[in-house]
Amino acid sequence: MTRPRRRYAIHESCDDPVSVCTLSFVNAQRKRRRVAFSITDEGARERFTAAVLQKGIASRCAEDVMPPPPPSVSLVYRPMASLTSLSLDYDAMKLSNLEQAAAELLETVLPRENAARLAAYAAQEYSWGGDRLGEGPPPYHNFRHAVDVLQATLFLSADWEIQSIDRVSLAIAALFHDAGHRGVSNNFLRMSEDALVDEFGRESTQEAMHASVALRCLEDDPEILPVEYRHKLEQISELVAALILSTDMAGHAELKALLSAVLDESSGWVGSPTDLRSREKEKTIILKCILKVADLSNVARPFPCSRAWSELLSEEFLRQGDAERALGLEVTPMNDRTKFKSVAHSTSGFIKYVALDLFQVLSLHSPRADDMVDATRRNLLAWQEEVDAMDA
Repeated sequence: MTRPRRRYAIHESCDDPVSVCTLSFVNAQRKRRRVAFSITDEGARERFTAAVLQKGIASRCAEDVMPPPPPSVSLVYRPMASLTSLSLDYDAMKLSNLEQAAAELLETVLPRENAARLAAYAAQEYSWGGDRLGEGPPPYHNFRHAVDVLQATLFLSADWEIQSIDRVSLAIAALFHDAGHRGVSNNFLRMSEDALVDEFGRESTQEAMHASVALRCLEDDPEILPVEYRHKLEQISELVAALILSTDMAGHAELKALLSAVLDESSGWVGSPTDLRSREKEKTIILKCILKVADLSNVARPFPCSRAWSELLSEEFLRQGDAERALGLEVTPMNDRTKFKSVAHSTSGFIKYVALDLFQVLSLHSPRADDMVDATRRNLLAWQEEVDAMDA
């Protein structure tokens, strides 16, 4: 049986010192595939291009067409965008196309095609009616929040030296960390005997569900990851699940204590304390904390943006309180609309007793987390002024 002929195309980008050659082809299943090579030597690039074009009409497998790359060719993806260009001033409230925004952020760690596929899958998972108390996504825990957390995660990760596969796993975890969120707490699901508790357990119920969505994404589309990562799918899935599970606020104090212990010990490490490439245990704890800090980062955004996030979160909490009262359940104090003072009161308390302490611990070796500490303190002053004016 003669194998089908394939069509090949070479695309080159010579905008910078490292040329990127991309080989596009249609495989036997009629799916378009693309493999990117970063080639530093101009002669090697020309030889590679000529070889592919010469064999592009041959009825051979793609693996046969592409011989082992010469030493000057690196198969490691070169990001189109730089992590260091990301800013704490990011305002997801102004985004009109969230899927595109997610894809552009993912391009800092993935090739464009893979970034687009991941963003599209995530957008679909966040779009359905996950809200336990109404139709459509919840007011706060939705795709806009996920994009905001993804940006903050990538922003913070730039301070740490980690393997590329770990950075990709971290980005995936950030993107899916609230996929399918019901707009209520895990405790509400337990007290109301929601079906999710039977499916995912009584502890970290929604986090386990979010992780399952992320892993299903990786399993449903074998080509959603670049080819160089596909043989490490199990490793990626394990880290993604662990990171998402760590976002449960029930484990906040324990995680902060673990981070403090790791960073206290880091002064005795050989080499830079921000180089985690050979420190598996410490790396996992710090990555969990990066995601956790990013998940709370709305309190460090520019104040108008931060206020908008706080208002949405407060409304989501108060809706849960209304539902608790309607169901005859004990109303969670911070969700009780009849006792709610103001967004300023609730947010300033959250900053002082939850967020700021964790930010400060991570800032020991993270200049970007230190920037978040400064921004959060500025916002706290603004919130406190409102509280003082109302309490006067």
